[in-house]
Amino acid sequence: MTDNIRLAPQRIEQLRALAAKEGKTIPEIIAGFLAGAVSEGRLNPDLPGVSVRRDNDMLTIEAGNFKASMAANAAPAFSSGLRDTLKASATADRERVSQLLTDMVGAFGGTEVVRAGNHITLRNPIATQDFIVPKAIVPDLADQIDRAVSAA
Repeated sequence: MTDNIRLAPQRIEQLRALAAKEGKTIPEIIAGFLAGAVSEGRLNPDLPGVSVRRDNDMLTIEAGNFKASMAANAAPAFSSGLRDTLKASATADRERVSQLLTDMVGAFGGTEVVRAGNHITLRNPIATQDFIVPKAIVPDLADQIDRAVSAA
């Protein structure tokens, strides 16, 4: 889901100029601002609406009606695999990473990981809803998983 943000026309022109200067899109510029706020401690790094928690030897991810659990010791490989989805460019790479993630999460309640153009989808046959993760926040989800694993 996207939202419209109202800004003064001058601010929009500033965003366009900055994006052009840095070879980025306006959403990438805004995402960079948010990432900076997280790294400076001004913004909570956890994704709103996403709960990642470790209970003993299990890691559980919940987002809306999506819920899936996996062995906590497999979570670091899973978060690394999520990051790898962003690096895969060739079709063979995408298929390899998708297969790797699907293999890794066989114990993740049967959750399937599907890489699409601008997002990945976590699809759990038990959950009533898929968890669609835009590529822009895949690193944030991976970081949130890593924090939950190390919080134990």
